[in-house]
Order: sequence, then structure tokens, then C-alpha cells
Amino acid sequence: MIINGTACKHTRSSMLIFLDGHVAGRQPILSIDVVGESMSIDIAGQTTAIEPHISMTVPLPVHDWRLLDGLTFDDSFPGAACIAWCVNPQMIDMESFRCVLRTRSGKTFAVELAATLTCYDISDSGAPVSISVIEQFTLDSISVGIPKSSTSPVEDASRLLAKHLNPDAVSLPTLHCRYDTGKVDILAYEVHFPTTS
Repeated sequence: MIINGTACKHTRSSMLIFLDGHVAGRQPILSIDVVGESMSIDIAGQTTAIEPHISMTVPLPVHDWRLLDGLTFDDSFPGAACIAWCVNPQMIDMESFRCVLRTRSGKTFAVELAATLTCYDISDSGAPVSISVIEQFTLDSISVGIPKSSTSPVEDASRLLAKHLNPDAVSLPTLHCRYDTGKVDILAYEVHFPTTS
């Protein structure tokens, strides 16, 4: 990860596809998220403690996740959204972003992600910041959210997945329950379909 020309290690990164069965007609969403390690950096003439973060979501434009490589997303892509920040996500203006899924090897994609933003938590007049990262992301599974009212969440998730995505690109699902904070009442189901390379 590079912030205004300064290298920063990333501590967490993820790539996932989520299909929300709680909302009728909802499209699958591709989400890519990267977090950099905490560090001090000179921005706008002052030393600031930061923890850089980029988070992008975009409606999935293909029916088979294996066809994602080669695609580019930016702020002109319909439904695409990105937020990046260094200190506080509420104190930034996103200027632009770009995500390129360069190549795929099995379940792993080489992804280039870049964002330009203005940070008002670093300077009252707004400090310009650029964040870029080239990372290998592994897409292990596709998740489908199903309401707790479902009597057959795995079957409902399988039908919903087949409606939007190629079922040949995934293997047998596993069911996970989302509980309330007391871990007593089920709030919803999440069904994970492992990807096949």
C-alpha cells in the first residue's frame, strides 16, 4: 500500500461476493477491502497517525466469478461505491477511485486499487491524499443472506444463487446462523458456497 508516495504494509485484505436474500431483486455485490498498518506519516506539512483503509463495492457485472479478471471499476461504473480514509471515514471527500482486476490464478486475483481523497481530519482546509495498493485477493466463497423466517435456508439460498450466478462455479454449501448479542435468537441465516477453481 502506498500513501502519498510512502509505503505502508497492509494488515488485512478481503474479497467477497454477497447476495442479500432479504431484499427482493437485489443483485450480488462484489466487495474488496484493504486495511493498512497504523503508522505516522507527513501529510500537508504535519506528522499524523493514520490507519489507511480502502473499501469498494460494486454490483457484480458477470454471472460467473471466474470471468472477473480483466474488468475495471471506477466512479463512472453504475452502482459502484468506494470509501477510503486515513483517520476518520466521516471526515473525507472521495475524489475518485479505480479498481482493476488484472489476472486470475485459480481462486486468486491480482487486484490494483487506487483512491484519491481530501482529508479534513488532517487539515481544516483539506489535505490531498492518494492511496494505492496491488494485492493478491482470494475469493474463497460466495455468501447468500437468508431471512430467519426461512424454513429451508440452504434450499432458498441455492435457488437464489442459481437465479443470479452460475451454480457450476461453486461447490456444496454450508449453513451459518447469525445470532443476537446474547447468542440465543437467530437473526438470519448465511449460506456459504465455496468457489471452485
